[in-house]
Amino acid sequence: MENKTILSLFQALVGEFDNFQQVWQQNTDTEIHVLKTDSPHNHFHLTIEKLEPSSDFEAIFSVNFMSDKEKITEIWQFKDEQMFIENQSFEIAFVDEVWTIQNTDRTIEIAKNRLKILDSGYFSNAEKVAFKMNRCRFFTGWIEIPDPENAEKIYRFPNLRLHDQGDSVQLVMPDGSLGKYTVELTQLVFGHTIFIMKLAVYELPKTDLEINSHSIAYTWTNPEAERIGINLRYIISGWTLENTGLGVSKNP
Repeated sequence: MENKTILSLFQALVGEFDNFQQVWQQNTDTEIHVLKTDSPHNHFHLTIEKLEPSSDFEAIFSVNFMSDKEKITEIWQFKDEQMFIENQSFEIAFVDEVWTIQNTDRTIEIAKNRLKILDSGYFSNAEKVAFKMNRCRFFTGWIEIPDPENAEKIYRFPNLRLHDQGDSVQLVMPDGSLGKYTVELTQLVFGHTIFIMKLAVYELPKTDLEINSHSIAYTWTNPEAERIGINLRYIISGWTLENTGLGVSKNP
Protein backbone atom coordinates (compact mmCIF):
# COMPACT_ATOMS: atom_id res chain seq x y z
CA MET A 1 0.00 0.00 0.00
CA GLU A 2 1.34 3.45 -0.86
CA ASN A 3 2.48 5.68 2.01
CA LYS A 4 -0.14 8.27 1.04
CA THR A 5 -2.89 5.66 1.33
CA ILE A 6 -1.62 4.44 4.69
CA LEU A 7 -1.46 8.06 5.87
CA SER A 8 -5.14 8.55 4.99
CA LEU A 9 -5.99 5.42 7.01
CA PHE A 10 -4.07 6.77 9.99
CA GLN A 11 -5.94 10.07 9.71
CA ALA A 12 -9.26 8.23 9.60
CA LEU A 13 -8.35 6.19 12.67
CA VAL A 14 -7.24 8.91 15.06
CA GLY A 15 -10.02 10.42 17.15
CA GLU A 16 -12.90 9.50 19.40
CA PHE A 17 -15.94 7.49 18.37
CA ASP A 18 -19.17 6.68 20.20
CA ASN A 19 -22.31 4.60 19.55
CA PHE A 20 -24.62 6.76 21.69
CA GLN A 21 -26.95 7.33 18.73
CA GLN A 22 -27.35 3.58 18.20
CA VAL A 23 -27.97 2.96 21.91
CA TRP A 24 -30.44 5.85 22.10
CA GLN A 25 -32.43 4.54 19.12
CA GLN A 26 -32.67 1.08 20.71
CA ASN A 27 -33.64 2.34 24.18
CA THR A 28 -35.77 5.45 23.69
CA ASP A 29 -39.35 5.10 24.93
CA THR A 30 -40.66 7.39 22.16
CA GLU A 31 -42.47 5.19 19.66
CA ILE A 32 -41.64 7.17 16.50
CA HIS A 33 -37.89 7.06 17.21
CA VAL A 34 -37.28 3.60 18.67
CA LEU A 35 -35.63 0.78 16.72
CA LYS A 36 -37.00 -2.21 18.56
CA THR A 37 -34.59 -5.07 19.17
CA ASP A 38 -34.33 -8.02 21.52
CA SER A 39 -30.57 -7.55 21.60
CA PRO A 40 -29.65 -3.90 22.34
CA HIS A 41 -26.02 -2.87 22.05
CA ASN A 42 -23.82 -1.86 24.93
CA HIS A 43 -22.70 1.74 25.04
CA PHE A 44 -19.08 2.02 23.87
CA HIS A 45 -16.80 5.03 23.64
CA LEU A 46 -13.59 4.53 21.65
CA THR A 47 -10.47 6.69 21.77
CA ILE A 48 -7.74 5.96 19.20
CA GLU A 49 -4.38 7.67 19.60
CA LYS A 50 -1.22 7.28 17.54
CA LEU A 51 1.80 6.19 19.54
CA GLU A 52 4.74 8.29 18.36
CA PRO A 53 7.15 7.75 16.76
CA SER A 54 5.91 4.30 15.72
CA SER A 55 3.00 3.42 13.44
CA ASP A 56 1.20 1.75 16.34
CA PHE A 57 -2.08 2.96 17.81
CA GLU A 58 -3.54 2.69 21.28
CA ALA A 59 -7.27 1.95 21.20
CA ILE A 60 -9.08 2.54 24.49
CA PHE A 61 -12.66 1.27 24.69
CA SER A 62 -14.85 2.55 27.52
CA VAL A 63 -17.80 0.24 28.08
CA ASN A 64 -20.97 1.91 29.41
CA PHE A 65 -18.72 4.90 29.87
CA MET A 66 -21.43 7.11 31.37
CA SER A 67 -20.95 5.14 34.59
CA ASP A 68 -17.30 4.30 33.78
CA LYS A 69 -17.83 0.60 34.50
CA GLU A 70 -15.03 -0.90 32.48
CA LYS A 71 -12.16 0.03 30.16
CA ILE A 72 -10.43 -2.12 27.58
CA THR A 73 -7.10 -1.17 25.99
CA GLU A 74 -5.66 -2.67 22.82
CA ILE A 75 -2.56 -1.85 20.79
CA TRP A 76 -3.24 -1.79 17.05
CA GLN A 77 -0.01 -2.37 15.14
CA PHE A 78 0.65 -1.88 11.42
CA LYS A 79 3.30 -3.79 9.53
CA ASP A 80 3.67 -5.02 5.94
CA GLU A 81 0.21 -3.80 4.88
CA GLN A 82 -1.48 -5.64 7.73
CA MET A 83 -2.80 -4.71 11.16
CA PHE A 84 -2.13 -6.75 14.26
CA ILE A 85 -4.07 -6.83 17.53
CA GLU A 86 -2.59 -9.06 20.22
CA ASN A 87 -0.68 -10.99 17.52
CA GLN A 88 -3.81 -11.58 15.44
CA SER A 89 -3.35 -10.40 11.87
CA PHE A 90 -5.97 -8.42 9.90
CA GLU A 91 -6.19 -7.77 6.17
CA ILE A 92 -6.67 -4.16 5.02
CA ALA A 93 -8.78 -3.04 2.04
CA PHE A 94 -9.93 0.37 0.77
CA VAL A 95 -13.07 0.47 -1.42
CA ASP A 96 -15.48 3.37 -2.08
CA GLU A 97 -13.87 5.62 0.56
CA VAL A 98 -14.30 2.97 3.25
CA TRP A 99 -11.48 1.13 4.99
CA THR A 100 -12.11 -2.48 5.95
CA ILE A 101 -9.80 -4.20 8.44
CA GLN A 102 -10.78 -7.79 9.11
CA ASN A 103 -9.98 -11.38 9.91
CA THR A 104 -12.25 -14.31 10.77
CA ASP A 105 -12.96 -12.94 14.27
CA ARG A 106 -13.41 -9.19 13.79
CA THR A 107 -14.40 -6.70 11.11
CA ILE A 108 -13.72 -2.96 11.42
CA GLU A 109 -15.05 -0.47 8.85
CA ILE A 110 -13.76 3.09 8.95
CA ALA A 111 -15.09 6.04 6.98
CA LYS A 112 -14.58 9.77 7.45
CA ASN A 113 -17.07 10.24 10.26
CA ARG A 114 -18.06 6.78 11.36
CA LEU A 115 -16.70 3.43 12.45
CA LYS A 116 -18.40 0.01 12.52
CA ILE A 117 -17.04 -2.90 14.47
CA LEU A 118 -18.22 -6.47 14.97
CA ASP A 119 -16.47 -9.49 16.43
CA SER A 120 -17.15 -12.72 18.24
CA GLY A 121 -16.28 -11.23 21.63
CA TYR A 122 -17.28 -7.98 23.30
CA PHE A 123 -18.28 -6.27 20.03
CA SER A 124 -21.16 -8.61 19.37
CA ASN A 125 -24.85 -9.00 20.01
CA ALA A 126 -27.17 -11.93 19.47
CA GLU A 127 -28.37 -10.55 16.12
CA LYS A 128 -24.80 -10.04 14.81
CA VAL A 129 -25.43 -6.35 14.12
CA ALA A 130 -22.30 -4.20 14.10
CA PHE A 131 -21.59 -1.53 16.69
CA LYS A 132 -22.14 1.74 14.81
CA MET A 133 -19.97 4.55 16.12
CA ASN A 134 -19.96 8.18 15.03
CA ARG A 135 -16.87 10.35 15.19
CA CYS A 136 -17.07 12.78 18.11
CA ARG A 137 -16.95 16.47 17.21
CA PHE A 138 -15.81 18.63 20.12
CA PHE A 139 -17.42 21.96 20.99
CA THR A 140 -16.29 24.76 23.27
CA GLY A 141 -19.08 26.52 25.13
CA TRP A 142 -20.39 28.53 28.02
CA ILE A 143 -23.45 28.69 30.27
CA GLU A 144 -25.01 31.58 32.18
CA ILE A 145 -27.47 31.22 35.05
CA PRO A 146 -28.73 33.68 37.67
CA ASP A 147 -27.63 33.51 41.28
CA PRO A 148 -30.53 31.70 43.01
CA GLU A 149 -30.19 34.12 45.95
CA ASN A 150 -29.68 37.32 43.96
CA ALA A 151 -31.60 37.76 40.69
CA GLU A 152 -29.35 40.65 39.62
CA LYS A 153 -26.19 38.54 39.79
CA ILE A 154 -25.19 36.22 36.94
CA TYR A 155 -22.96 33.19 37.17
CA ARG A 156 -21.03 32.59 33.93
CA PHE A 157 -19.24 29.32 33.24
CA PRO A 158 -16.85 29.75 30.27
CA ASN A 159 -14.45 27.42 28.48
CA LEU A 160 -16.56 24.28 28.82
CA ARG A 161 -16.05 21.37 26.43
CA LEU A 162 -18.45 18.74 25.07
CA HIS A 163 -18.53 16.31 22.18
CA ASP A 164 -21.73 15.81 20.21
CA GLN A 165 -22.26 12.08 20.82
CA GLY A 166 -24.19 12.19 24.09
CA ASP A 167 -21.67 14.13 26.15
CA SER A 168 -22.89 16.22 29.09
CA VAL A 169 -21.62 18.64 31.69
CA GLN A 170 -23.05 19.61 35.07
CA LEU A 171 -22.36 23.08 36.39
CA VAL A 172 -19.97 23.48 39.30
CA MET A 173 -20.78 26.53 41.41
CA PRO A 174 -18.11 28.98 42.65
CA ASP A 175 -18.16 27.36 46.10
CA GLY A 176 -17.40 23.95 44.55
CA SER A 177 -20.90 22.53 44.92
CA LEU A 178 -22.70 21.04 41.94
CA GLY A 179 -25.35 23.18 40.29
CA LYS A 180 -28.81 21.82 39.52
CA TYR A 181 -28.47 22.03 35.71
CA THR A 182 -26.83 19.61 33.28
CA VAL A 183 -26.35 20.39 29.58
CA GLU A 184 -26.15 17.63 26.96
CA LEU A 185 -25.13 17.62 23.30
CA THR A 186 -26.26 14.72 21.10
CA GLN A 187 -26.60 13.52 17.51
CA LEU A 188 -30.00 11.85 17.11
CA VAL A 189 -32.36 10.57 14.41
CA PHE A 190 -35.92 11.90 14.39
CA GLY A 191 -38.43 9.32 13.22
CA HIS A 192 -35.69 7.09 11.74
CA THR A 193 -35.08 9.52 8.86
CA ILE A 194 -34.13 13.06 9.96
CA PHE A 195 -30.65 13.41 11.44
CA ILE A 196 -30.23 16.26 13.93
CA MET A 197 -27.88 17.69 16.54
CA LYS A 198 -29.66 18.48 19.79
CA LEU A 199 -28.71 20.70 22.73
CA ALA A 200 -30.70 19.95 25.88
CA VAL A 201 -30.87 21.38 29.40
CA TYR A 202 -31.83 19.11 32.30
CA GLU A 203 -32.68 19.98 35.88
CA LEU A 204 -30.88 16.81 36.96
CA PRO A 205 -27.45 15.79 38.23
CA LYS A 206 -25.27 14.33 35.48
CA THR A 207 -25.15 11.05 37.40
CA ASP A 208 -28.96 10.71 37.09
CA LEU A 209 -29.09 11.47 33.38
CA GLU A 210 -30.44 8.54 31.31
CA ILE A 211 -31.63 7.87 27.75
CA ASN A 212 -35.25 8.66 28.67
CA SER A 213 -34.65 11.59 31.01
CA HIS A 214 -36.86 14.59 30.23
CA SER A 215 -35.16 17.93 29.59
CA ILE A 216 -36.66 21.21 30.71
CA ALA A 217 -35.82 22.64 27.26
CA TYR A 218 -33.95 21.76 24.09
CA THR A 219 -33.11 23.03 20.64
CA TRP A 220 -31.89 21.31 17.49
CA THR A 221 -30.15 21.97 14.19
CA ASN A 222 -28.58 20.05 11.32
CA PRO A 223 -25.89 17.53 12.36
CA GLU A 224 -23.10 19.38 10.49
CA ALA A 225 -23.75 22.66 12.34
CA GLU A 226 -20.76 24.49 13.77
CA ARG A 227 -22.72 26.56 16.28
CA ILE A 228 -25.70 25.87 18.52
CA GLY A 229 -27.23 27.81 21.40
CA ILE A 230 -30.27 28.17 23.60
CA ASN A 231 -31.73 31.13 25.51
CA LEU A 232 -34.33 30.50 28.20
CA ARG A 233 -33.70 33.88 29.81
CA TYR A 234 -32.84 32.23 33.12
CA ILE A 235 -30.38 29.89 31.36
CA ILE A 236 -28.32 30.85 28.32
CA SER A 237 -25.80 28.55 26.65
CA GLY A 238 -23.75 28.68 23.44
CA TRP A 239 -21.43 26.14 21.79
CA THR A 240 -18.98 26.40 18.87
CA LEU A 241 -17.23 23.59 17.01
CA GLU A 242 -13.52 23.54 17.71
CA ASN A 243 -10.88 24.24 15.05
CA THR A 244 -13.21 26.11 12.72
CA GLY A 245 -11.75 29.58 13.17
CA LEU A 246 -15.11 30.82 14.42
CA GLY A 247 -14.99 33.17 17.38
CA VAL A 248 -15.77 31.68 20.79
CA SER A 249 -16.94 33.72 23.76
CA LYS A 250 -14.39 33.22 26.54
CA ASN A 251 -15.28 36.05 28.88
CA PRO A 252 -15.20 35.05 32.57
